[in-house]
Amino acid sequence: MRMTMRYQISEVEKLFPNWHNKSSDLSYDDQKWIWENVPLPEEDELKLKQLNASERENVCVSESVNGVRRFRANSELNWHEFTAVSELSRCNSHTSPKELASFLEEIFRHWESKEGHWLWITQRYTARTINCVMIATIKEFKRSGIRKTPPAYFTYVIRHRKKRKQLRLGNKAMTS
Repeated sequence: MRMTMRYQISEVEKLFPNWHNKSSDLSYDDQKWIWENVPLPEEDELKLKQLNASERENVCVSESVNGVRRFRANSELNWHEFTAVSELSRCNSHTSPKELASFLEEIFRHWESKEGHWLWITQRYTARTINCVMIATIKEFKRSGIRKTPPAYFTYVIRHRKKRKQLRLGNKAMTS
């Protein structure tokens, strides 16, 4: 018999960020109680254990006047680990702009953006370009090189990147 585990809602939100259904007949507290007390499937429990283990590894220690302090990694800042990023990486030229836009909205949901901005981006740039810029944004975020917000950085890079034709023309001009 499997041991039932009690979850904190903050742990549930790591796997199911949209756990609360506003259109449900159940109240917020009832839904919260269910999510905290009903056992998760074994695969979700394993994912949760892996997430908790990786969070414990992401704790950094620094000294201060009062002794040692611990800073926990903010789960909101682990936006680049969403499944939407892996879904986005599977997109190709046949993927609709609306579907691409929904992935970008999911990835950048923690930050405000204008209505229709991500659809505008996906209508003007290919899935391959979007994936390349997403990879660059994640790398820059991991090394703490983003000064404003990840969506602002993403938009800036995708709009101001050098195009291949310009690079080829520049190389030919240099060799002549």
